[in-house]
Amino acid sequence: MAAPEPTGPAAGPPPPARPPRVTVVTPVYNGARFLAEAIESVRAQTLDAWEHVIVDDGSTDASWPIALSYAAHDSRIRVLRQANGGVAKARNAALAAAHPASAYVATLDADDALAPAALETLCAYLDAHADVGVAGYQFTRVDADGAPIPGSRLRPQLEHRTRWVPGRFGIPRDLRPDERETPFVTFLTGSGQGPHAVFRRAVLERIGGWDEHFRGAWHEDTDVFCRMALAAPIHYLPDRLYRYRDHAQNSTKSTRAHADANAYLAAKWAAYTPDDAAQRETLEAARRYERDVYVPLRHLRTAAVAFADFVREPAERRWRFGVHNAKAGLRTLRVGAMLRAQPGSFGPGR
Repeated sequence: MAAPEPTGPAAGPPPPARPPRVTVVTPVYNGARFLAEAIESVRAQTLDAWEHVIVDDGSTDASWPIALSYAAHDSRIRVLRQANGGVAKARNAALAAAHPASAYVATLDADDALAPAALETLCAYLDAHADVGVAGYQFTRVDADGAPIPGSRLRPQLEHRTRWVPGRFGIPRDLRPDERETPFVTFLTGSGQGPHAVFRRAVLERIGGWDEHFRGAWHEDTDVFCRMALAAPIHYLPDRLYRYRDHAQNSTKSTRAHADANAYLAAKWAAYTPDDAAQRETLEAARRYERDVYVPLRHLRTAAVAFADFVREPAERRWRFGVHNAKAGLRTLRVGAMLRAQPGSFGPGR
């Protein structure tokens, strides 16, 4: 594939050089098909005080020449290359290469795209909320051709970023759009995370960036959001400013990588050492809730979805999957823990 010339309204000479306010970091591994669109979405931002650091993670397709072509036409774009080491290592390389004046770090996957106002909106929010460590936002899910994918009431995580917190009697509820602050328990239970966020660089560097043990694209975000949530408040905006592309080549489709990342994440946070007494209390309460309430109820919800799928399209595997999850949920649910898990015991984000 030939490297494209930059196109569109942002294709002319860049504005006068000035220190960037935000560094956009994009790892790419064999992402030539969508990389140009991701880069163009950064060049089309209403905020022009940005830099885009693209890290080629050992690609064997045309990703590297495409990135080089853009860097040759726009001094705000810089490209690095490394042997394949995974998305976390690539993001850390971009973070290390960021301009010293850049206050914020935005993550953008190579097959996704930013809405034009994304950086301006998120940077302005962080400017106005000096205590906030991460500003997240919502996404629009699109297919390989960029067409929006319809959502699903049974699978809300496919139509918006869910943020589960303990509700009445401990039953998980999704935070409303106007509830911006999100507690640690949300991230420990595996919701709320994702590449569509802008980090305060000082906090991200203080916690050590991304954990490079996560080589694939599973749970490196869960882990970094957990650590960020212990270090500073995390807020979410309801704006849909990120186009998440769901296609057959997503690296997150690998079930083996998912299983490995699950095992590592569980072991890490089972043994995680908090920095102080306040973190210890937060961590222990969230662990109990995850083990005794959230995971069992997740099994029961998964069973309900499987049975609903079975009714629409009967298949033995769906029935077996539903039964398996129903048994797991009923076996591990602790009713007493549900009654004790009142919303007020998990900090902000209620």
